[in-house]
Amino acid sequence: MKKIVLVLCLGAILQCMASAQTKYVYTDASTLPLYGKIVPDTFGPYSRMPLSMKDSVRINVWNLARCSSGLVVRFTSDAGDFNFKWITNHKKIYTNMTPITVRGMALYVLDRGKWMYLASLRPNAENDSTEVKAKAANLMGQSREYMLYLSLYDCVKEIQIGVPEGRSISASALNTPRREKPVIIYGTSILQGASATHPGMCSTAQLSRRLDRVVINLGFSGNCRLEEPIARYM
Repeated sequence: MKKIVLVLCLGAILQCMASAQTKYVYTDASTLPLYGKIVPDTFGPYSRMPLSMKDSVRINVWNLARCSSGLVVRFTSDAGDFNFKWITNHKKIYTNMTPITVRGMALYVLDRGKWMYLASLRPNAENDSTEVKAKAANLMGQSREYMLYLSLYDCVKEIQIGVPEGRSISASALNTPRREKPVIIYGTSILQGASATHPGMCSTAQLSRRLDRVVINLGFSGNCRLEEPIARYM
């Protein structure tokens, strides 16, 4: 019994040592393809409206437009082992949503033509800066397509994606979801993603995967009032 316990402890120690010794090389996600925007020049890389609209919409709409709802970073990698670092605008807490939904992210991988859930990235409860690892040992060394869904109820300010030294990460090689003729949906809190289990499960994300087409999320929690500036923007 003592030998078994000793072996288990030694295995755990060696695993921790190997993890601690992994050197990650980081890529700024803003250099990778981003899906889910109407126009590329928004106020900050991961928000949904340009600065030119700030004075034409109500302040509540503008603040909600800064949330990263429906935005997706696309990339190709042979890593299977990732270290994500990201910073959000606020440390928000909601009674009807998990921190993953509000400030976290979700990672999907393309497997035999279908997008499959891989990991939920839980934000740091202490501050606005978070570092989370996501591993899939069976994918190590295989070049795969990935989608990183961003926070639904907070604005992501910066994302760094780390892969082990010697592994690659680059812009996505496939046009999926297809950018041609995107679907734009305007709505309120449920559309924005309220109470989804994680960012990859909001309705626009699910629809995008089913249609293999970009679906743009213009959900503004409690503020869908058919306003003219939004109609013109769409």
